[in-house]
Amino acid sequence: MNSAIRQLPDALRAAYRLAFACALQTVYLSAACLVLLAFALSWFLENHPLSPR
Repeated sequence: MNSAIRQLPDALRAAYRLAFACALQTVYLSAACLVLLAFALSWFLENHPLSPR
């Protein structure tokens, strides 16, 4: 843990940790939605052969 965070009072440190955890949850859920959207859109890409035969 960062030394500046260690110096905070217990109540403030707990609030900081909770806010950080909630922010991470938002980031991961947003990223998961973006990945699912990208995967769904990839089904609409045209298939091109790599070499002409």
